[in-house]
Amino acid sequence: MLILTGGNGRLGRMVAGLLVDKIGPTFGVTARDPAKAADLARRGISVRRGDYSDAAAMERAFAGASTVLLISGDAPNEVRIVQRRNAIDAAKRAGAKHIFYTSFLACQPDSPFPYAKVHRETEALIRDSGLDFTLMRDSYFSETIMMAVERARNTG
Repeated sequence: MLILTGGNGRLGRMVAGLLVDKIGPTFGVTARDPAKAADLARRGISVRRGDYSDAAAMERAFAGASTVLLISGDAPNEVRIVQRRNAIDAAKRAGAKHIFYTSFLACQPDSPFPYAKVHRETEALIRDSGLDFTLMRDSYFSETIMMAVERARNTG
């Protein structure tokens, strides 16, 4: 079974919607607050409580998973790496065999992107986990650009 994280996030919700339309409710999602994903549950998707900061909750959320789609969260960098380690370790303990990870296109050591280091470190954790993996190195999301434009407009 596939479990995707961030079921209440922008990307997680979009992926869940596309998957349920294509393959039916044969997968699960994690959400910090499952009540906020009640609409997904009504579509037959297994909604599981999962918080990257709670390793035990992540392990329970990944129970029965053969594959995990680990979607990047939005915590500060020093928190993100701990959260991702929790999720990777939990996936392994739960018996998952494969992790897909939403990394970033330019996560090399000399990258000026502020989140490059944490993506690079997460990729290393995944490689070292012994699990099969797929690193999806996305470029900058277009909806994020609009948030930056708004911030620039407000701050000059």
